[in-house]
Amino acid sequence: MPKNSAEKKDDLISFAIAAILFSVYWILRCRTFGPGDSPQHVLSAVTWGVSVAPGYPLYVILGKLMSVLPFGTTAANVNGLSGLLHAAAAGIFYLLLKKQGQGTLPALVATALMAFSRLFWYYSEIAEVRALNDFLAVTAALALVVYSHQRTSAIIFAAAAIGLGLGHHPTFVLILPALAYLLWTKKSDLKRASPLLPAAVAVAACAAPYLILWIRLHNGAPAWNPAETKTAHDVWALFTRQSVGGPLRMVVGSGVFGFGSFDGPRFLQHLLWFISACWTDINPAGLVLAAIGAFALWTNERRTLFFWALWIFVSAFVFIAISSQQLILCDADYVRGMVARFYLLPYIGIFALAGFGAGRVLEKIRPVFGWALLLGVIAIPVFARPMDLRHHNILMDYCRLIVKSSGPKDMIILAPDDTILGMSYLELAEGSTEDRVLLVPSLFAYPPYIRRLHARHPDLALPFEKRALSVDWSQWLKMNPGRRLFSEAVNRDTLLERAPNSIPHGVLAEVLVKPRKSDPGADANEFLAMTPDDFITRWGIEDFTQEVYLTRTYRMLLEWYGSRLGPHDEAVGLRLKARLEAL
Repeated sequence: MPKNSAEKKDDLISFAIAAILFSVYWILRCRTFGPGDSPQHVLSAVTWGVSVAPGYPLYVILGKLMSVLPFGTTAANVNGLSGLLHAAAAGIFYLLLKKQGQGTLPALVATALMAFSRLFWYYSEIAEVRALNDFLAVTAALALVVYSHQRTSAIIFAAAAIGLGLGHHPTFVLILPALAYLLWTKKSDLKRASPLLPAAVAVAACAAPYLILWIRLHNGAPAWNPAETKTAHDVWALFTRQSVGGPLRMVVGSGVFGFGSFDGPRFLQHLLWFISACWTDINPAGLVLAAIGAFALWTNERRTLFFWALWIFVSAFVFIAISSQQLILCDADYVRGMVARFYLLPYIGIFALAGFGAGRVLEKIRPVFGWALLLGVIAIPVFARPMDLRHHNILMDYCRLIVKSSGPKDMIILAPDDTILGMSYLELAEGSTEDRVLLVPSLFAYPPYIRRLHARHPDLALPFEKRALSVDWSQWLKMNPGRRLFSEAVNRDTLLERAPNSIPHGVLAEVLVKPRKSDPGADANEFLAMTPDDFITRWGIEDFTQEVYLTRTYRMLLEWYGSRLGPHDEAVGLRLKARLEAL
């Protein structure tokens, strides 16, 4: 069925939306990498490596293509992939709302609300797998809506998007109930077609990136391959997340719901985090429009309401029910930063409802006020709180300071995933860590990690307890007399229990079994000279990301250096206090 003039106009508007947003995201993108898994995604793209389960082979392939662009820096170009995908997702989101009966202006309002919302905008400027997940999700939904409009060939595009989505990220399965409902309600009046071809396309699309990965592995082992993926069986294990306990596991452990019975208070805590994030990211006006949109659909188009309600409920509350039981960590702020990025999928549904709400409101006001609303939706975030990450390289800067705070042959105990992956990037992509040994205690019982450690540092003596590496740091020092041992300061309290003579050194802590003389004032001055005054401030860290752990680490360092000062170190003490106040 050929497109009419209105549909061609919508296509042009959709393309313009994507082009404008991509320009904005590209200009403001991060030049290195963000927190969380972002360093790994850049590293995987640069080395055409294998990320942790499920491997994200489709994202890695696209990232690799971006990394070889003849302009810009490698890491910045990989970050640009997120902007490209999220810009395309926004253009498709506009078409989706139009296909569901929205007018041009309401659809533009909803798209602008989404595109310039804090979380969506942030993850458009750093390397992360969320943008591809969102792009495939809205593409699958649009294709199914088009399919319901008598264009039967669209089912093939829907099947391809669903297959790619299922192969890309485990959370894609959370929107399948909504997509199935859409297919069930909208296809009943069409001629029944054989499901064999769409099913085959979905399976092929899911398997294709992993097949490419398997072929790539036959041509040589990549530099980044933490699970030592080699064979077809290994690739299957990667896809099914066997290394972390199965496809419904977020972290290593036993059982879908954690280690015991369902923990209601922890579920409530995660639910409140989601509600708080909605208040900030979607903002009160957007939530009011979403409520109006839900009411309008209830009275006029309940099928569309049920579709988006299923989308929101399953992708938000089912995810929260599972993740709240599995992410059992002491640092609540860090956990909150970890789960925030998963809110992007349900946000899409809420922004869609806001579009229908805008449509109902715009029916009651003059068009000029509608265009003023659209202008405000764009101008307020763009000018009042732009997400400009061009100079936001705090994790990379911190990792470089770790290198600067240690010697070429020293051993460094790393804690959060962010630092582990950031230091791995410096080690494997840049080669700037020299012979420094990166120790990750959470992997001390993981055979591939032990083998990599031995291969990387054949002269390193490894102390064992049973089949795992020992966490008796005195043994590491005793068996490796030519190397010093350092730890991230976030481990300060645990470290001082085991090695009470330890002292801060740069942005790290030196692990000392025996006391060693030092000048606390000189140590503090050296630390202050190493880190600029605006290194970490309350304004420089986004509270919805895992970077919050850097604030805690920095605070521990400032307090630790300050606690060692004497009466004659008043000047340096005041400088430390000023930085504490900036946090």
